[in-house]
Amino acid sequence: MRRLFVLFFILFSFSLFWAASCQPEKSAREKLYTEVMKIHDDVMPEMSTIHRLRKQLKAIDTTVVASPDYPTILTHLNMLEKADEGMMGWMAAFDNPAPDAEEAVALNYLQQEKTKISEVRDQMRESIASAKAILSEAKKAAAPDSTAVQ
Repeated sequence: MRRLFVLFFILFSFSLFWAASCQPEKSAREKLYTEVMKIHDDVMPEMSTIHRLRKQLKAIDTTVVASPDYPTILTHLNMLEKADEGMMGWMAAFDNPAPDAEEAVALNYLQQEKTKISEVRDQMRESIASAKAILSEAKKAAAPDSTAVQ
């Protein structure tokens, strides 16, 4: 019985090894496409963060909060809007090369798209960080001074 188990284990292990070795390696095009999509997929959920931050910035009452001032809020709203438009524009323009496209042309296109989506990612992250900072500053300015003697 033990020999049968060992033989089964060896055959099972060999079949797994053989099946794994038969998997075709991804082409350079597939790898590059995967990299482009990973960047997109990593940053896409931040679109909801951008929308939430825009709403919060628009809700700041500049008559009550002395700092940050209104032009600063508009600057940060504009940054968030450009980041949003950047992602939407990239998604609308992106077109995975057809399988029969020339390899060099496809690789060149995907490399350009990787650069573009990386720039969109950076723009989104920068606008989110700056909007969070301005909101934090606004909350501090609106909060009552806890050190004041009453």
